[in-house]
Amino acid sequence: MVYKYDISKYLDKKDVKILRELDNDPRQSINQIAKKVGLNKETTKYRLNKLERNLISHYWTIPKGSIVGNVYKILIKNKSLPDIERFIEYLQQEIVSWYAQTNGSYDFIISLTPKNLQEFSDFYTNLIEHFGKHINKREILITTRYMQTNETYLYSKNKLLYVIDESLGNQTELDKIDNQIIKILSHKGTSSFTDISKEIDLTPEATGKRFRKIKKKYITKIKPRLKYEKLGLEYYHLFLSLENSSIKEKIANYFIEKHEANCIMFHIGNFDVHLEFLTPIKKVENIITDLRKQFGQELKDFELLHIVKEYKLAII
Repeated sequence: MVYKYDISKYLDKKDVKILRELDNDPRQSINQIAKKVGLNKETTKYRLNKLERNLISHYWTIPKGSIVGNVYKILIKNKSLPDIERFIEYLQQEIVSWYAQTNGSYDFIISLTPKNLQEFSDFYTNLIEHFGKHINKREILITTRYMQTNETYLYSKNKLLYVIDESLGNQTELDKIDNQIIKILSHKGTSSFTDISKEIDLTPEATGKRFRKIKKKYITKIKPRLKYEKLGLEYYHLFLSLENSSIKEKIANYFIEKHEANCIMFHIGNFDVHLEFLTPIKKVENIITDLRKQFGQELKDFELLHIVKEYKLAII
């Protein structure tokens, strides 16, 4: 039986419309949003504030691949980790762009954006020195490309509006101020020019001018990060090891065209690609069954990891 998700069980139509507008551009004004969703300014502001208190975790920025540079992932299976808080604290380093605790064959996924291979090597060596005796299994992946879609679950029939497709590896050097602005936007995507200017020692006018240049050249999208569990959704990463890595393009296109995967990453390593799903738990079995049916002959192995808790999201 195919499970069909219905967001109307969790939000009314106007709140869904507001979230769609935020997914398109969260920096647009209250007046612009109000006009598009068919509400007055005061009601829209009230609803938006309520969504930001209860459902929106923060606003994050998806940069162009040209400024991300190299991305590495480390998958870790614990043997014993008596002091998880110390491990989590250790991961609060600038080189770590995202990490999460998971259920499955691995206990943690760590994403890193080092300036170069040496910086990654130093981090990894220190990680093993500090916690290696507690780690049972680990995998290192080099990410070469990512694809990101709109939040399709906000739309009837999981409507696909856009697909961001960026290659990684060759990093463009930014000047100090542009780099500072992008780092602020990476986890506070709707910060005002006034707030940003206080952190970078420029006027709001100069900051706005810089932002418009940065947005055009270096940013693909600014999006809200939702507390998806409040919408009856669970977050999964499905890592695939393939008999022939050339098939990963076909797999990516298949799940994007079915409007199911909201993010896909291509890797060098034991896993060739991983798919990210925000989906009701009842639908997971359908996805795995479909994967086996369509690509069973090309699959060498796969690991489904359930994201239990995210600790950080700042791509750069």
